[in-house]
Amino acid sequence: MQTCFDHPPRALCRVQVRRTGTGLVLSVHGEVDLEAMPVLEDALATALREAPGVLVVDLTGVGFLAACGLRALVETHLRGGTRLRIVADGISRRVLELSGLTGTLAVYTDVAHAEAGVA
Repeated sequence: MQTCFDHPPRALCRVQVRRTGTGLVLSVHGEVDLEAMPVLEDALATALREAPGVLVVDLTGVGFLAACGLRALVETHLRGGTRLRIVADGISRRVLELSGLTGTLAVYTDVAHAEAGVA
């Protein structure tokens, strides 16, 4: 079952949720900015309520990642109890690198490696 979070009328960001054998994968698409934060925050909060063993946040579909999006990822990481794994490439990976978060968050190049926990 897939769930999709968006907040019309201007949904520049949407999140699709997929269950896996080890947890959940949240695939984020669009722009993650202040206006889109309710979409990401709702998806992360809903996922954490399910207490998955592994929560993969796939940012490969993100074209813009603002500081508020980074904050949401760090807050999710700090809550503990769930292994948070980030998939990023292109602009999302560059933002994570520039912010120094690749040393704090577990960042992978693709969903398969993130699910397995293998770099």
